[in-house]
Amino acid sequence: IWGDEEVVKVASYGLIKILDSATNVNVTLNGGNYVSNMDNGAFVKPFGSGVIEINLNDITFTDSSSNSLLLDGEKYVGSDLSIHVDGGVYTVSRGIVIGGPNTVHVENAIFNCSFLGFEASGTMSALPENAVVATIDNCTITVNSSAYDAMNACVAVGYGGQMTVKNCTLISNAHVASVLSKPTSKITLEGCTITATDPDHDTFYLYEGVGTIERNNCSIDQ
Repeated sequence: IWGDEEVVKVASYGLIKILDSATNVNVTLNGGNYVSNMDNGAFVKPFGSGVIEINLNDITFTDSSSNSLLLDGEKYVGSDLSIHVDGGVYTVSRGIVIGGPNTVHVENAIFNCSFLGFEASGTMSALPENAVVATIDNCTITVNSSAYDAMNACVAVGYGGQMTVKNCTLISNAHVASVLSKPTSKITLEGCTITATDPDHDTFYLYEGVGTIERNNCSIDQ
């Protein structure tokens, strides 16, 4: 558990790497101002399949590179990864990427991303019981992309991913969808404000023409 640092300079590959052999790990960061210029790195990156809990509370994290992540869960292959983000301001290329079956809960945070805010994704053959489950509540997610990529979005789910986005503001600027859903996946939007500044891109994008996006009491400005 760390907290209350004035400014911490993060190494080029990230701050915390959880090794393949690690289990029963709890990583908690309370407050602090972290800056980096990572080289294809991640602020936190878990490996292996052990029981891992990650808590980021009121962090300020600013990365100036073009290929970084806040939390990279793509190399974790188990089913006991739990991520909780409460508060904070995160400026980074991509926010959180995670596969299933694991859980993510993010609330009261601000994300300024270059390409992707959140992605919760399984595999092409993922069954519902093996899907990642993500909840994002009362957050502001802005994505600014200078180049078109069909996979860029404020929030995205794929191949069995299940995501609920509640009371959030989603802002997409140029060449990026606000909400992306891939096959066998579902995003539920509740009470969200969605703003898209580029009239030539899709606010809601179903990858390969399939996937589910459900909207309840949302406002859309395009």
